[in-house]
Amino acid sequence: MSRCIDKWLSGKRGLEIGAGAQNNYRLNALNVSIGDQFFEDHQRSLGLEPSPIHIKADAASIPVDDNSQDFVFSSHMIEHHPNPLKAIQEWYRVVRPKGFIVMVVPQRDALESDKEKPLTDVATQWERYNTNITTAPDVHHSRWTSQTFVEMLNEGTKMELWKLKICEVMDPDDQVTNGFIVVAQVLK
Repeated sequence: MSRCIDKWLSGKRGLEIGAGAQNNYRLNALNVSIGDQFFEDHQRSLGLEPSPIHIKADAASIPVDDNSQDFVFSSHMIEHHPNPLKAIQEWYRVVRPKGFIVMVVPQRDALESDKEKPLTDVATQWERYNTNITTAPDVHHSRWTSQTFVEMLNEGTKMELWKLKICEVMDPDDQVTNGFIVVAQVLK
């Protein structure tokens, strides 16, 4: 169990984006997922039953009311989304004021195949956002350090996609340890 995540989300209700059975954070959350067969097969290959899907939807288009959730949580998922700015903007929409968006993001070299690939800069993220890209040619569509990820979040606030206050950055994370945690409070 992550002490950092428990500190910010204990006693709250929200959404977990792409919950994986292999990393159970024990959240009071509904799992939002597109139902990816590759991911489900991966969980089974680990001897685990895939996490149930409560809301079948893309992370950037969740059919819940505005300001209806205490939090949105994702672990090792945002790097798989081809348009992370759209996804985070959607999470901001569904989280109530003073709620939280908490993300566990893999270290830039968590996958052997990512080690030689460049970090994804903010300009690339903006290009994807402005062209509404929905596919990208990689398993990890984006790679960040904790610093470049926070820079992207701060740029989104500056560009008025959302208004987030960074509350905590834990690098490395305290559960899986191959990522970092960013806790952002929603200010509306």
